[in-house]
Amino acid sequence: MDNFKPTYTKEEIDELVAWIDATQPTGSIDLGEGMYISDIKLFCSRMRTIALTRYNNSAYGGQICVLVNLRKEWDKQHGATSSD
Repeated sequence: MDNFKPTYTKEEIDELVAWIDATQPTGSIDLGEGMYISDIKLFCSRMRTIALTRYNNSAYGGQICVLVNLRKEWDKQHGATSSD
Protein backbone atom coordinates (compact mmCIF):
# COMPACT_ATOMS: atom_id res chain seq x y z
CA MET A 1 0.00 0.00 0.00
CA ASP A 2 2.32 2.65 -1.29
CA ASN A 3 -0.23 5.46 -1.04
CA PHE A 4 -1.02 5.18 2.68
CA LYS A 5 -2.15 8.35 4.39
CA PRO A 6 -3.14 8.53 8.05
CA THR A 7 -6.14 10.74 7.29
CA TYR A 8 -8.10 11.87 4.26
CA THR A 9 -9.91 15.07 3.35
CA LYS A 10 -13.67 15.27 2.98
CA GLU A 11 -13.16 16.02 -0.73
CA GLU A 12 -11.06 12.87 -1.22
CA ILE A 13 -13.71 10.76 0.48
CA ASP A 14 -16.55 12.39 -1.44
CA GLU A 15 -14.74 11.55 -4.69
CA LEU A 16 -14.15 7.97 -3.56
CA VAL A 17 -17.79 7.51 -2.51
CA ALA A 18 -18.97 9.00 -5.82
CA TRP A 19 -16.81 6.41 -7.60
CA ILE A 20 -18.35 3.59 -5.55
CA ASP A 21 -21.86 4.86 -6.27
CA ALA A 22 -21.22 5.32 -9.99
CA THR A 23 -19.23 2.13 -10.57
CA GLN A 24 -21.02 -0.23 -8.17
CA PRO A 25 -18.14 -2.73 -8.41
CA THR A 26 -18.92 -6.41 -7.86
CA GLY A 27 -17.08 -9.70 -7.90
CA SER A 28 -13.70 -10.29 -6.30
CA ILE A 29 -10.27 -8.72 -6.69
CA ASP A 30 -6.68 -9.44 -5.74
CA LEU A 31 -4.88 -6.32 -4.58
CA GLY A 32 -1.57 -8.10 -4.10
CA GLU A 33 0.49 -8.00 -0.92
CA GLY A 34 -1.85 -10.61 0.60
CA MET A 35 -4.97 -8.51 0.07
CA TYR A 36 -7.83 -10.39 -1.60
CA ILE A 37 -11.39 -9.10 -1.46
CA SER A 38 -13.86 -11.90 -2.17
CA ASP A 39 -17.01 -9.74 -2.17
CA ILE A 40 -16.30 -6.25 -3.47
CA LYS A 41 -19.92 -5.11 -3.18
CA LEU A 42 -20.09 -6.02 0.53
CA PHE A 43 -16.64 -4.58 1.19
CA CYS A 44 -17.52 -1.26 -0.46
CA SER A 45 -20.83 -1.09 1.39
CA ARG A 46 -19.11 -1.43 4.75
CA MET A 47 -16.10 0.71 3.93
CA ARG A 48 -18.25 3.48 2.45
CA THR A 49 -19.77 4.13 5.88
CA ILE A 50 -16.39 4.05 7.63
CA ALA A 51 -14.86 6.38 5.04
CA LEU A 52 -17.70 8.89 5.32
CA THR A 53 -17.64 9.01 9.11
CA ARG A 54 -14.00 8.34 10.05
CA TYR A 55 -11.92 9.89 7.23
CA ASN A 56 -10.14 12.28 9.61
CA ASN A 57 -9.39 9.62 12.26
CA SER A 58 -5.92 8.13 11.80
CA ALA A 59 -7.06 4.82 13.31
CA TYR A 60 -9.00 4.18 10.06
CA GLY A 61 -6.36 5.37 7.58
CA GLY A 62 -5.29 1.83 6.72
CA GLN A 63 -8.82 0.65 6.00
CA ILE A 64 -9.56 3.64 3.81
CA CYS A 65 -6.23 3.11 2.02
CA VAL A 66 -7.39 -0.39 1.06
CA LEU A 67 -10.50 1.18 -0.46
CA VAL A 68 -8.32 3.64 -2.41
CA ASN A 69 -6.16 0.75 -3.62
CA LEU A 70 -9.27 -1.20 -4.60
CA ARG A 71 -10.36 1.71 -6.78
CA LYS A 72 -6.95 1.97 -8.43
CA GLU A 73 -6.78 -1.76 -9.16
CA TRP A 74 -10.40 -1.86 -10.39
CA ASP A 75 -9.76 1.05 -12.73
CA LYS A 76 -6.52 -0.57 -13.93
CA GLN A 77 -8.28 -3.85 -14.68
CA HIS A 78 -11.27 -2.18 -16.34
CA GLY A 79 -9.41 0.42 -18.37
CA ALA A 80 -10.49 3.49 -16.42
CA THR A 81 -8.24 6.12 -14.90
CA SER A 82 -8.55 7.24 -11.31
CA SER A 83 -7.16 10.40 -9.82
CA ASP A 84 -4.97 10.39 -6.72
